[in-house]
Amino acid sequence: MITPTNEWLLLVIHVLGVSVWVGGQITLASLVKTIRANSDGILPLVARQFARISWPAFAIVVVSGVLLLLQVDPPEQGTSYSVTLAVKLALVCVAASAVVVHSASSRRIIIALGGAIGLLASLLALALGLLLGS
Repeated sequence: MITPTNEWLLLVIHVLGVSVWVGGQITLASLVKTIRANSDGILPLVARQFARISWPAFAIVVVSGVLLLLQVDPPEQGTSYSVTLAVKLALVCVAASAVVVHSASSRRIIIALGGAIGLLASLLALALGLLLGS
């Protein structure tokens, strides 16, 4: 059996955090219409509860991502790696910003756009993270 390393454990923690952040967004987005149709006024409660789980997961993703990045020398990996990493980090910032806007707004269109942009940026950041690791 391969012996687990600290880097492996850190990667597992990172992937679990990403799973909660991105998977939770997908799950909640798929439930919004049903929740609205069947439970008047409960959607904000569900969203706040999700935020209690998702934001700590996001923080875990950021911290574990930084720690994983400290184990790599991006310039040594080449220009393509560095550009991909920069785009990924920008997408993480866009995702967080969009979700903050989504959470802070009371206008339905801003809520919808913030959520959609946040999810799309999160999915793209996830995909680029996998690309960086391959």
